[in-house]
Amino acid sequence: MQECRSLVKRTGLKILWLSACVGSNPISCIYFLHITRYIKDVFSFFLMTSMSSHLARAIEDVKVGKPVILVDSPDRENEGDFVVAAQYANTSNISFLFAYSSRMLCVPMLPERLEFLGLHPVTPQPTRRHACSFYTPVDPRSGNTGLGLEDRLLVIEGLLNDEVPVTHEHSRLAIPGHTFPLRVHPDGLLGRQGHTEGSVALMCFAGLYLGAVIAEVWNSEKHRPMDGKTVALFAREHQLSVVGIDELVAYQQSLPRTAKIS
Repeated sequence: MQECRSLVKRTGLKILWLSACVGSNPISCIYFLHITRYIKDVFSFFLMTSMSSHLARAIEDVKVGKPVILVDSPDRENEGDFVVAAQYANTSNISFLFAYSSRMLCVPMLPERLEFLGLHPVTPQPTRRHACSFYTPVDPRSGNTGLGLEDRLLVIEGLLNDEVPVTHEHSRLAIPGHTFPLRVHPDGLLGRQGHTEGSVALMCFAGLYLGAVIAEVWNSEKHRPMDGKTVALFAREHQLSVVGIDELVAYQQSLPRTAKIS
């Protein structure tokens, strides 16, 4: 994760430095802009050549706030999670998750953001197989029960943008609550190939805030998560992108070393 952000930071510094070099010469500025656009296009083409069509479509969908489905392998949980870009969470896409998921909304985030907010693990040593790192669930201070749509949106907004820890009097968040932040493994997909890490990796590939909203795709008739085959049928019916965690891992491994999110 750190290298993903570092790459952006280093690129920005280089652009500022080159801008200073060309000075106020209009011709130099125009020439420089053409060159940087060409380099960007070539670099983007290079990256896209190793990206699956499923991943490419999922990236375009999360960029506009559309839910996508992230599935793991049949020999793991064999389940699908809805994924929404946290920065684009709204009444429409969260209502969709309410209608077709388990309604247990989770917000995968980077460790340093959770540390800043003063949130802590629910348990220091999970014993469940494939367990992700659940952190203290939160509600909005100004909300009602914490379970409703508006309350969930307030929580997501606070998790992303609050400038003080949850214990501060000006925090918009209250503990305990009903929405679970999830801690992304420090090594990202290289450390753990779960929906938590995959959802944030997807945000990174899309150039978005490194936080997501996820919930299990739910089979309401059988009162359990949908398996992989049923998820595929559901996605086709609702015209949703489906991408596998294995595709995210493969794409990450194909990136130049400085661009890998680990």
